Amino acid sequence: MLNLFVVIFVWLLNSFATPYYLPAETPQAIKPDWELVKNQKGIKVYTKVMPGYSLKAFKGTVRINTDSDACLALLQDFDSYHTWMHTCPESKLVRQVSKYEHYVYTVTDAPWPITDRDLISHCLATTDASGTITIALSCAPNEIPEKSNRIRIKKLDGYWKLTPVNATTTDVVYQAVSDSGGSVPAWAANMTMTDVPFYTLLNMKSKLEK
Repeated sequence: MLNLFVVIFVWLLNSFATPYYLPAETPQAIKPDWELVKNQKGIKVYTKVMPGYSLKAFKGTVRINTDSDACLALLQDFDSYHTWMHTCPESKLVRQVSKYEHYVYTVTDAPWPITDRDLISHCLATTDASGTITIALSCAPNEIPEKSNRIRIKKLDGYWKLTPVNATTTDVVYQAVSDSGGSVPAWAANMTMTDVPFYTLLNMKSKLEK
């Protein structure tokens, strides 16, 4: 079915873990160990420290006035990521295993003087009995050769979750954590943890509600 996203993004991101079902999760059902860092325009962004990762995990939530199939179709349109995924100037499908499983290449445009990152995400979509679609994201760094002008991200865990509220409304959750593949200044890391999920979801909502 899909992919994303990826971008994944955290130096990253953008964003995509083996197949599994995740419990239904809505913007109102965030676990207490997540810290709310931004709440604007109907979008909430949370972060928390994850053992084994150099960067904090982020989680963004939003309610979009469209059906879950439209959300999935956008996440499957890999070539369009640059039009709505924050800091993602380039993306492409690397390999399709099935309509549910893809490998996707994305680039993260890092602020100067930080070197741009790239990522190959393994994206696997499942649907549970309630109709919730989960796209599990993991890292496949050896899928294509590394590029000399970019740092390859080699550790990622995340997902997109599309939960139907009704026939015309979907709750979207975008969560990811990764290693940056090298040192990243604190100001850049903090900006990424907030801006990537916020602007990605804001752009996604705007695109789907046109």
